[in-house]
Amino acid sequence: GFGGGAGGFEGAGFDPFDIFNQFFGGAGGFGGQGGRRTYTYTGGNPFEGFGGGNPFSGFGGGARTYKGADRRTTVKLTLQEIASGVTKKGKIQGEEISFTIPAGVLDGQQLKLSGKGYPSQVQGGQPGDLIITIEEIPDKELLRDHDDLVYNLLIDFPTAALGGPVEIPTLNGRVRINIPAGTQPGKMLRLKGKGLPSSGGYGTGDLLVNILVYVPEKLSNKEKESIENFRDSDNFKTSEDKRESLFSRLKYLFTKHD
Repeated sequence: GFGGGAGGFEGAGFDPFDIFNQFFGGAGGFGGQGGRRTYTYTGGNPFEGFGGGNPFSGFGGGARTYKGADRRTTVKLTLQEIASGVTKKGKIQGEEISFTIPAGVLDGQQLKLSGKGYPSQVQGGQPGDLIITIEEIPDKELLRDHDDLVYNLLIDFPTAALGGPVEIPTLNGRVRINIPAGTQPGKMLRLKGKGLPSSGGYGTGDLLVNILVYVPEKLSNKEKESIENFRDSDNFKTSEDKRESLFSRLKYLFTKHD
């Protein structure tokens, strides 16, 4: 807007709106009263005669695809479902859809289902995608360490000292394993291939059985007498070598595995 200054130009015998009239010609006209003028565009290209063509042509040229927004959902999976892969079903805007989640996915991993998002707001645009976030349901007995599984097995002292069979859980049900005689707390037994498949399809992890030995908190007089007989036995005494051997087995529990 030129505001009231337009009157000063007119008083000097010069009207800047005449220039616009020359530029735009029949494309429109200026009018108004009281010194204010307005311009009404009535069609045509107002930039004709400036070297040819529209000076704004060529900016952002080419077809542009308008995509709808993405939908997001969370799928909860058990370790058993992660181990084998699973097909899930659901509805989106009344449409029944199904999608397959591959084996070995990680907690927090996101998968994309193309074209199942919100429709585009522009005619001819593409719909968005469905973003699926994996949430792992913690297992009551098995802990996950990347592709490996860890089970904390609590055994009694006689089994640790004498050995014997015990049952442990796996992804495919319970199995029986044998505890070697003289098993120390912190010893790790490894069941090859009983873990989770790699998300990249490069093998399968193991099931690690971490041995914990239970020491009774209360003893009867007879039990105390029996244990007292072993106090002076060299075989039941600790040593620096035994301490180092036991500590080396416990290191795994306190080490971050990348």
